Amino acid sequence: MKKPKCPFCKTDIFVVPEAWGAKVGTVLGGSLGLSLAVSRGISMGALIASTATTAFTPPIRILGSSGGAVAGGIAGAVSLILGCSTMGRQIGLEVDEYLLRVFRCNSCGTLIKA
Repeated sequence: MKKPKCPFCKTDIFVVPEAWGAKVGTVLGGSLGLSLAVSRGISMGALIASTATTAFTPPIRILGSSGGAVAGGIAGAVSLILGCSTMGRQIGLEVDEYLLRVFRCNSCGTLIKA
């Protein structure tokens, strides 16, 4: 995408994309990842922990299940939030590139619709 020249100060050196779509996409993707993590992460962690601790005695099995549920929930939450926010950012960058095309001049602060 070619950067436009600022209509006021006539420079194209300090003109940068505003990237509203990427910012919104990152936040929405992270929120989606968080909601998926809350609904699925702890149950998957409990399932993994319960299958991994079947060889131990009942007190250790209970502690392992709860600890595995917490660890699995945290690991699932982090990976889902990062993955979904990255995907949302990429979608937002495409929206910025082809639909919004808003730039800002860092010299004078003018918003430019290209």
